[in-house]
Amino acid sequence: MQSRGQAGFTIVELLIVIVVIGILAAITIVAYNGIQQRANNTAKYEAATNYEKSIQLYVTENNMYPAMGAGSVCLGQGYTIRGADTVGSCGGSDYTTKEDATFNTAIRTVLSRIPEGNNKVVTKEGGVTFVGITLTNWSGFTVDGQPNPYVMQFVLEGSNQDCKVPGLVQMIDGTWGNFTPASSQKNTFYDAMSTTCVVALPNPS
Repeated sequence: MQSRGQAGFTIVELLIVIVVIGILAAITIVAYNGIQQRANNTAKYEAATNYEKSIQLYVTENNMYPAMGAGSVCLGQGYTIRGADTVGSCGGSDYTTKEDATFNTAIRTVLSRIPEGNNKVVTKEGGVTFVGITLTNWSGFTVDGQPNPYVMQFVLEGSNQDCKVPGLVQMIDGTWGNFTPASSQKNTFYDAMSTTCVVALPNPS
């Protein structure tokens, strides 16, 4: 008598397998994205911390900030060249900042190698994007009412992240440029998608 062959999977069993695979894939993607986010954020605030130390060393040695060819510069080099620009750019999509050869020449006296700029695009709530780290010199910046013209800014992925950089400030009454030390919180402000970090650098003594 001929034996009966082994039965195959039923449609229901196949559907269950497909659903399980889909769930596992989704979990893997979420976990991977979380790891990538932490790695990107760590690279960003470590670069910001190193630049903050290098700039302060330059100020200590020269009693002035490195010369800047513009009011705002990218910290780092090798940023993506966008649109009609001839040099790499960073900052917000609503206010673009560029790499600055004058600043890089000056900072090289205390920083042997200019780090590569972080080209990761971070999207804020509302669609505005931000790339890299910027340094801005503007006479309108104040900390507790006192002039503090040099400010560093970067944006992390995810809501309510820890900026982990000394000198962090927050806005007073939501007014941009009017700052106070952020001693009681870990960032300047955040939305559902991103965290903004603003660091007020000390004035030359």
